[in-house]
Amino acid sequence: MFTRLSMPTVSDKLDLRDDSHLRSLDIRYIWTLNGCRVTDEILHLVPIKENNFWLTLRAIKLWAKRLAVTNEILQGKSDWPKLFEPQNFFQKYIHYIVLTASASTKEHHLEWIGLVESKIRVLVGNLERNEFISIAHVKPQSFPGSRELCKQSGYVSMWFLGIVFRKVENAESANVDLTYVIQSFNDTVYSQANYLNVLKEGMKIEAAHVKRKHLHHFLPAETLQKRKKQSMPGSSQNASGLQGKRTSSDGSCLDSSRDTDSRTPDNSSSLPKISKVDTATAERERNAVYTSCSCAISV
Repeated sequence: MFTRLSMPTVSDKLDLRDDSHLRSLDIRYIWTLNGCRVTDEILHLVPIKENNFWLTLRAIKLWAKRLAVTNEILQGKSDWPKLFEPQNFFQKYIHYIVLTASASTKEHHLEWIGLVESKIRVLVGNLERNEFISIAHVKPQSFPGSRELCKQSGYVSMWFLGIVFRKVENAESANVDLTYVIQSFNDTVYSQANYLNVLKEGMKIEAAHVKRKHLHHFLPAETLQKRKKQSMPGSSQNASGLQGKRTSSDGSCLDSSRDTDSRTPDNSSSLPKISKVDTATAERERNAVYTSCSCAISV
């Protein structure tokens, strides 16, 4: 968001709670400022921010995202620290879409991934409009391609989208064909690249549906493994028995996507299945996964 203030320079110590800064501003700029102004006002009114308020606010956010863990705690089946346990995005879902952008040179790659990344929200929106998909959750952090993949395609970046499929009601089987969704996204990116005159030879986009058990062909083991709990410095046991744990940072910039309880049941009989892949070698299996880029999935 951007707001133009009626002043020649903006100081680091600028207090946006001062209503005088709103004078002569366009209404759109005032609306843009309202979010941070409200947050600053709340923090200003809270006497002890560092402990009780921040811990409680964090608990409320986690409770809203993890509406099953909290119920277990209230029923006496779990303790409060469980709510603060860090989650690993790559342990969270059963199904993923791997989006790969590649270019032949470093300069072209930097330009290309910026354009692709700016359009991923379009892909997320299109996926969630599919009747068989309830959640499409993108991890905003990109990952470099493996050494083998870079040998084939040059400079490579990958994004991962966690997918939750709806259960198929009153049907033994159904076909979920995401080809149109993927192709529509590709067309959008290439069309924008042509319009901006940035499309170069060697710039490519690929997408593949991958199960969690196959992610090790795309990412190193340390990225996929579950994280250990980390204590929150200064957290204290309060009257209601709430004790905090700090969630370890996963390197993401901003993740405003939906969050879900990590204990998603593996209803294998009612979830999409990807066709069998060649497991002779890791490289052959990874290539076999990529051959399913048409994303025709059997449910």
